Parts: sequence; structure tokens; C-alpha cells
Amino acid sequence: MTLILVVGLALALNGMCAFPGDTTLKGMGTAEFREGVLVNLAPGNGFDILKDFEVVINRKKFLPEDWRLNGGALVVDGKAGNLKAEVSYRCSGKNMTVEVSSPDKITELRFLVEPCDFEPLVIRGINRHFIQGRHAAYGFEMPGSRSFFMAGKFIIIARNVKEKAKLDVYVGKDLESVKRKMGLVKSESELSVVDTKGKPLPGVVVVENLNGKVVSAAQADENGKLKISLQKGVTFSLLWGEGYEIQRVNGSQIVVKAPENGWRWHPYISGADYNRVWVAFRTWRPTKGVVMFGGKEFSDNVIDTFHNIEIDGLKEGETGEAIVKAGDLEEKISLRTLKRSNIRFLVYGDTRTNESWHEMVCKDMAEENADFVIHTGDLVESGDLIEDWDKFFKAGRYLFDKVALFPTLGNHERNSALYYQAFTLRRGGGDFDKRWYSYTAGDIYFIVLDSNVSEESSTYKIETEWLENELKKAQSYKFTIVYFHHPFFTNSPNREPTLKEEWKKLLERYKVQLVLNGHIHHYERFLINGVMYVTTGGGGAPLGFGLLSANRTHIPGTEKGIAGFLHYIVAQEKKNGIEFTVKAVARYDWGKIDRSVEGKTLDEFFIPFR
Repeated sequence: MTLILVVGLALALNGMCAFPGDTTLKGMGTAEFREGVLVNLAPGNGFDILKDFEVVINRKKFLPEDWRLNGGALVVDGKAGNLKAEVSYRCSGKNMTVEVSSPDKITELRFLVEPCDFEPLVIRGINRHFIQGRHAAYGFEMPGSRSFFMAGKFIIIARNVKEKAKLDVYVGKDLESVKRKMGLVKSESELSVVDTKGKPLPGVVVVENLNGKVVSAAQADENGKLKISLQKGVTFSLLWGEGYEIQRVNGSQIVVKAPENGWRWHPYISGADYNRVWVAFRTWRPTKGVVMFGGKEFSDNVIDTFHNIEIDGLKEGETGEAIVKAGDLEEKISLRTLKRSNIRFLVYGDTRTNESWHEMVCKDMAEENADFVIHTGDLVESGDLIEDWDKFFKAGRYLFDKVALFPTLGNHERNSALYYQAFTLRRGGGDFDKRWYSYTAGDIYFIVLDSNVSEESSTYKIETEWLENELKKAQSYKFTIVYFHHPFFTNSPNREPTLKEEWKKLLERYKVQLVLNGHIHHYERFLINGVMYVTTGGGGAPLGFGLLSANRTHIPGTEKGIAGFLHYIVAQEKKNGIEFTVKAVARYDWGKIDRSVEGKTLDEFFIPFR
């Protein structure tokens, strides 16, 4: 059961929120509940959200047992240990109120919230607490409460609340608007944010500091204007500068050194489904973003350097040309939704380090007329450096503007927030709800894992349980493909991948037809206990030559092993199964790239449907 509660002025109906109902995630904010648990409070763009809202009573997590609608509120009954309790959620156009009550004494009450954002600005306090995200801000008000931020969780705690407690949650575009809703702003001054040439800078978040502490923040509107409650001795800084720097403050004008505008990441398809696609791009200056397609205009309704815009209402297998606009920038892009038959997709991996090689591979792949692309991890050299992502999207520009990429995390991504921002993946589990995920294309069920997780961690247990549940769902499909970065097997010497034996047993038990991996920079194929394992790591990283060594091994079940080639795999659905063709892009030999092998078939194999 999923209930969607809209929080925000943009979607308010007569001062009250549309609740419940199926509501598109647009506007000021949306609260989403799953099985009685608040899992998402977002302003609409999918990034600035508060997620996994946990209620902890007397140091025991509140677990829902039943929930119901009562006078416009969602009322959840459950237990925290042996203590019975009731948690209710009610919204209006300006806030959401959470009430916790119990027939027993509540000695300690905690609300744990995970800011699902990129380095959120957190202001801890007494009774009132604040979070400034990239596109939205949140204020929390609860008498007798304190707050702290630990291990990625924003925790609000109150003691001796007796039988009942109330937490008010306010949502706004910035801290100034939130404080205004809370009645904390008595007077404001209007400032303008401009570059060194006097041109307005919209979307910039200006932070107000007083005596070394952050006291507020405000976001400039599309004309570069913002309102802020100035105090004597205040100083300013910027949130998420990305090349920006305050030069000086001239009265009511904040002058900022900023880069010239242009595409940083040219428009690309960040995700696709059967009836919708997402178009993302990054510019050097904050702008509004628009995609024109089929006579309609689509936008994510934010002013930012990064945009991810959903184009919905499409048909299965629909293709067409769209126009992307960001300020004075304009570019054409091809759109393509997924289809349910005659599926054609590509697989490659390990594209870090050599962007010229990666570009070479992408240009060849762009000629394949594929429906989508799988990446087996290690997209970039260092996932927490935006400059490396700049290189990735520049190298793949002429492929990524035609088809969506469905990646998995490699060790070089470092589980970076930039990875999660860049791609619109299905909701699964782990960080951002997409550290591992699944999707379908026709009769093929794809399961994507993060193999960087340690087997000793609780995260691994959660991921493994999720994997088995997904494998059960996949049994109703004709074909199952599982992919993750680190391979179980290799014949290359001095490479010892960690074999997650529990995963291997599950893959065999549920008769998975194909496992795709990267990490080792060559091509290998194994058929072991009925499962085909393929390693493809020839997308641009330094190529490995261990398979040519006299010390190489030969694991029983080895089908093929090829070193020294930049390559990718073409998968084509046939009547009775899937045909796979491994194509060469270039051969690397003694420091030279040989393109004469371009298009050469390195391997072919066929796997039948169930």
C-alpha cells in the first residue's frame, strides 16, 4: 500500500493537501508513505528530499502494525518494543504535523531523518532545527527538543514528553522562506546577486553567517534577487559554489566571480522507462531548464546548474528529437523509451582514465541503434571529483544523447553522491534507494548489485535479502541478467576477486542465465553450474594483459579469454533467446592503438530463454 501526501503551496487544495491519491512528484513537496512509514519528503525534483523518517520511542524503533485515514490525517498504530503508540501525520499548505502518543509514559522521543542531498547545510538548535538543501529547506519545531547530526542522520530528541508530543515540519525553497512561515522573520532586506559584469545570477544560495555561525540562507530568484534578515556584523558565503566566489558586497549588491555560461555536461538521457524518459544536463551557471518535445514543454521547475527533467506521456518504443534549453543555451537530443520486444542493448565497462579511448568506444556504440546501455562499473577515475564526471560525459556525449545508461557502482565511483545525481535509476535499496536496483525490458529481468559492500556488514545482509526477493520475482520472466562490478572468476594471474559465495549459490538456485561484470580490464567468459559469467572491462581503462602471461590459470568452465582490446557487447533478442556479439573497437599493442580491427567479432554466444 502506497499513500502519497502532498506538502506545499503549489499543490495545496483550499489550504489543505491532496491526501491520499496518486500525485506526480512536482511542486513544493510530496510526502510518500510505504506501509505506514514516511519514506520521502521531497520538493519535487527527486534530489532534495528527507527520507527514511524514523520514530524512536524510549530508544526502541516504532514499527507500524496498522494505518488508517482519519479526518484528513494518516494515523499509524504500532509498537516500540512492548510500548504501544500511535503516530499521526497531517498536512496543510504550509507544513506537516507529526503527533506521537501512547497510553504509557514516553521518557524519550527521537525523530531520525536522513537528508538525501549533496552536503546539506544543517543548523542544530533548541526547540527549532533547520536543514538547507540545494533546492529546498526544512524547519522542525518541537518544544523541549534538541538536535544533532551524526552518521548522515539528522536527529531531533526530546525527553520526558509524557504521553503526547508534536513535531511541526515546514518546507520552503530556502531557510528564509521557512523561517518566514514559522513567524521568525520580523523584517527583511532585498539584495541582488550579480557577476563581475553586473549580470544577475539566479539560483545562487547565499549563506548568512554571524559570529562564526550559520544563521540563515536565501536563494536568489530568476532575477538574482533574494530577501534576507540582515543583522549587524553579518558576513556572506555561498553554498555549492562550483567555481563561484564572492568578490565584494556593495550595499545591497553581492558581487560574485562566476564562470562564463555553457554546457558542462551536454544534455543526455539519464533514465528511461516504457512511457517516459529523463533528460539531464549541467551548466556552468544556474538557469531554468526546459525540454521541448511533441509540442509540449517539460521542466523540473528549479534554478540550478544541474537539471533532470522528466518527459512523460510517451509510448512504448517511441523515438524522436527534442530541444533542450537552459538560459541562452540550446541543443537537440534524441529520445527513446524502452520497448517490450526485439530488445537490443549494449554492455561495456571500466571507462575511467583514458577519455580518448572511451570516446572511441562510445562513437562505435552510437552506431548500433541500441535501446539502452549497461555499464559494469568504474565509470570514472574518482567518483567524488566532478572534473572526472566532466570527462566521462564529454567522452560519451554522442552516445548518451541517444540512449539511457543503466550503470552499476564500481570501486572507483567511491559511492559518490554525484553518481546518484547523474542517473535516474529505479527505486531499489541502499543509499538514495538506488545503490542496488532492478528493471525490466520485455521478457528480461535485470538485477543490479553493488559488489563493493563487505560481507561482514549489515548492508550486505540487507542487499542479499533484497537480491533473493528480486530473483523470486524474476522467475516469471523468460530471462534473468544480474550484473555487478567485481567478477567471481578470472584466469588472469595476481587477481583474486572476492567470491561472495552466498550470491553465487543464489544465482545458481534461481537459474540466472547471465552474470555481467567488469573490474578486470579484458574480456572473459565462463559457464559454471549452468550460469554464464561474462567480464567486460574494455571501455577505456588501462588494458590488462594477464591472460597473455605464462602464469595464467585455466578455470574449469572457461569459454573464452581475450586481452588487449577495447570492446563492447551487443545483445540482440531473438525468438528463442538472446544472441551476444563481442565487438572490437581497437587493439592496444606496444603503446599504440590499432583501429584496423574495428568491428571485428571477438566472441559470439547464444543463451536460450527459460
